[in-house]
Amino acid sequence: MAHFARTIGTVHAGDGHLTVHPRLRARGERPLLVLLPSAGGSVLQYVGGIERHRLVRRLVEDLQVTAVCGDFGGADTLGNDLATGRCRGVIDQARLGPDVSDAPVIGLAVSMGQATALKTELRFPGTFRAVASISGLADLDDIVNNDRAGFAAKARTAYGVAPGAPLPPTANPLTNVAGMAGITAWRGWTAADDPLTLASRGEALETALRGVGVDATHTVLPSGGHADSIVPAVPYDELRDFLAEQVAAA
Repeated sequence: MAHFARTIGTVHAGDGHLTVHPRLRARGERPLLVLLPSAGGSVLQYVGGIERHRLVRRLVEDLQVTAVCGDFGGADTLGNDLATGRCRGVIDQARLGPDVSDAPVIGLAVSMGQATALKTELRFPGTFRAVASISGLADLDDIVNNDRAGFAAKARTAYGVAPGAPLPPTANPLTNVAGMAGITAWRGWTAADDPLTLASRGEALETALRGVGVDATHTVLPSGGHADSIVPAVPYDELRDFLAEQVAAA
């Protein structure tokens, strides 16, 4: 059984910070598993959200890693500089703990969390070794241009641009993969009926990442929409085996 420790203020005043250790840890340094929240970005998604809580608990025990999560700047940061700076801060803070390796970390992202992970690697090269993503935000331009789920205004606010204006060139993860080649492996799952992060955009990200040498694979799930109900629809063995391979290689 995993041990959950939740403290306040360890990363930024007023923020929540979650660290999850396996109950019985193997000796020696282990790579860090970073939990990257979706919109509403809070550690509570991994404490109060039952599906994510169960998933993290299983992974921490099976992989024998320390997992960490923080509040990455707010509900709708969508991979902006505030989110990426906070993400790097959470990682640096976690590395002060025992048995945590300084090796590039492994990310487990949901929705907006994928943009946070990929954009953190873009801004701070060498941060992430690999990313596993569920319903991951791949193409921010698609979301803005088509106002998917009403997120266009939120994206423009996150990047400080006026209504109707395009996002900065560095905003979109999909069109900036050349700067993310430090990530050696990526695995993504998206529901065919996801109305926000379309499965076709996940497939486009797979193609783009492969083009810069990343070992990338995307799977379209039959259904699940864009909700926590998709989390148990992801084949656990596939997710665990992908992450285990990255842990072993770190």
